[in-house]
Amino acid sequence: MDNLAGLSTFDVHSNHLTGAIPAIVTGLPDLSFFDVSYNQLSGSIPLLAVPVSGTGLRNLSVFVVNNNQLTGTIPPLTGLAQLRYFYVFVNQLTGSIPALDGLSQLTYLDTADNHLGGPIPVLSGSPYLNYVNFENNQLSGPIPDLTNLSAMQYFYVGRNHLTGTVPAPPNPSSLLAPGSSLCPNDFLSAAYVQSAAWDAATGVMPWYTFCDYVFGDGFDL
Repeated sequence: MDNLAGLSTFDVHSNHLTGAIPAIVTGLPDLSFFDVSYNQLSGSIPLLAVPVSGTGLRNLSVFVVNNNQLTGTIPPLTGLAQLRYFYVFVNQLTGSIPALDGLSQLTYLDTADNHLGGPIPVLSGSPYLNYVNFENNQLSGPIPDLTNLSAMQYFYVGRNHLTGTVPAPPNPSSLLAPGSSLCPNDFLSAAYVQSAAWDAATGVMPWYTFCDYVFGDGFDL
């Protein structure tokens, strides 16, 4: 990839590729579409943006690396102003979900089925978010404010360690029924308030029915 400075699309998904994602991708300023999903890649996700110098993948719109064996942390995303799709689900990633500052075009965000911890980042700076999936991680803390995310149709945060109270759904709400999950988690029992909007969005009535679910192995979320 050393001589591909003008490359805009790189798509090798659904093969049997092994090894690591080469760090050289950061040096491809015209790259807008990157898909290596459904392979057997290992190692870490390379640095995508260099905020101090303003270099990196400034034109990156689609970054899809799901269903691999990637480890390490998710690199900073600040500076990827054109990013719309960010799919890293079904890997072995650790650490926290980085801040989404400046990602005003972000529409699809999926980090499900990893080992990510820490809080859910502020989402309100990405008003076009349509699909958000943080399921089956080790996230903690409260769900951030969702009020202005009126484009959101899918919101999955079940199977984490989230606490606090559940915020009101986006207003006006575009959440599809059923197209969301809030449980199981560790929400305060006081947060178990009736919400017809969340009942419809989750397809569960009342929405908190499975928040105290105990897995068969005795691990209580």
